[in-house]
Amino acid sequence: MKISINNMNPEIVVSAAVFPQLATAVSKYAQNWYEWLSKGYIDKIYLMAYTTSNDDLEKLLNQISNLRLNDKIVVGLKAWDSSKKYKVDDINFKIKLSKKLKFAGISLFSYSGIRNNDYFKNIKF
Repeated sequence: MKISINNMNPEIVVSAAVFPQLATAVSKYAQNWYEWLSKGYIDKIYLMAYTTSNDDLEKLLNQISNLRLNDKIVVGLKAWDSSKKYKVDDINFKIKLSKKLKFAGISLFSYSGIRNNDYFKNIKF
């Protein structure tokens, strides 16, 4: 598929949003994103790392960093909480961690959650 797309337009980036724990992604969702990236089947993945726990995210991202594909991985972060217990400082910690580990970027989900929690003015990109 990537070859066909690149033949039409080599500027198109082929990406996928994937579950972050590789073993679960492969066994439960048929998402072998490590193989897809390693073999060049896709250009980037958007890791759905939607945990509110800073410790869990740090552990996950350190494990994924060992795969040495950070330049092809965009970290998707949870940026909402209907209970109002998830603070913008936690989101900022996760952004800073993702940058420190030199991932390809971050994406925040979801826009309405960020807006409804009034996080926009305090998120530090």
